[in-house]
Amino acid sequence: MPTTSDPPGTPASSSRGGRVLLLDTAAPDRPNGSMVRYAAMVGEALARHAPEWDVGRLALAPPEAGLARFPGRLRTLLRYLLIARRARRLLPRARADVLHLLDGSYAFVLDPVRRLPAPLVVTLHDFIPALTRNGDVAGPRPGRAGVRVIRRAMANLQRADGWIADSASTRADAVRLAGLDARCVHVVHPAVARVAPGRMPAAASGRAPFILHVAGNNTPYKNRAGAVAVFARVRAGCEARLVLAGAAPDAALRAAVAGSGVADAVAFATDLAEPELAALYRDAALLLFPSFYEGFGWPPLEAMMQGCPAVCSNAGSLPEIVGDAALTAAPHDIEALAGHCLRLLQEPDLRARLADAGRRRAGVFTLEAMGRGLGEAYGKTLKR
Repeated sequence: MPTTSDPPGTPASSSRGGRVLLLDTAAPDRPNGSMVRYAAMVGEALARHAPEWDVGRLALAPPEAGLARFPGRLRTLLRYLLIARRARRLLPRARADVLHLLDGSYAFVLDPVRRLPAPLVVTLHDFIPALTRNGDVAGPRPGRAGVRVIRRAMANLQRADGWIADSASTRADAVRLAGLDARCVHVVHPAVARVAPGRMPAAASGRAPFILHVAGNNTPYKNRAGAVAVFARVRAGCEARLVLAGAAPDAALRAAVAGSGVADAVAFATDLAEPELAALYRDAALLLFPSFYEGFGWPPLEAMMQGCPAVCSNAGSLPEIVGDAALTAAPHDIEALAGHCLRLLQEPDLRARLADAGRRRAGVFTLEAMGRGLGEAYGKTLKR
């Protein structure tokens, strides 16, 4: 991340834009993950395209290695408590013109901080916990402790002076679910980086074309079982394979594959480095992404950047993100999604047109646009 990590007490810059301190809740020893990527992207976008802002970073999360000896549930609780304790100790002494909390789901860490030393901007990636609690998005309902955390996080969002939403869809959720002032919620799309492909994972080797599905976790809203069901319909009409990339499969996904009737044509590709994933995008016949909800949705744009046409759902932010450069259908509409996949597998001209359209669409989501958007959001927040 091209920023400096500064101790509290460092004087604020007198530059034209000012000094922004990024409040990072990602574990410092975790090399991958969407929030690690987002933090690095914010730092690079500001350094390259909003140089009037002097950028510092305050790491609030403990290293994961120090929590590894604890059970999973206790580990999560301890991580939250340690982040909150560090915020209480360090934030009041931080010196900056703007504080930027990079993940709004951690807004609960503001509970013990009675007074913030500068205006606060919070990035809103999605409202999945609240949507799941309300039954609007598929997934297990949170328990009492989870509901309390969600409520505190939602309440603390109100303490901010400005908000940055990854998409217009997330902005609408922020207004509807958290009661935020729409005038102060600024849509700043994350950037999509072009990654040079590396070696294609062995899971994708073979003669028949393969459909790629990418998900960073197995939560129900990702609809990974739905991707398997769509592929089973495709397989009935066309020789193809399915590669499920990203998170290692859980028991539910393995059961869905085993019961699909096409398990012999399904492979898993996990623990991928970015060049390996880029190679999969490049060599896949298409990306299948039938998610029930996305606050932004990186995989379709990553695929488009590599010239891989996409079939995705029309849920959440996805229509906004892919525009007319992908084929879309409702996430529950197995027949429509399978029909889109078959068209792309059987119509080379359509596949070529969508590949070209996808490259153009992905090219809109640049670091330059992101850096300028962040700088403008900080400036508007200071003027409030």
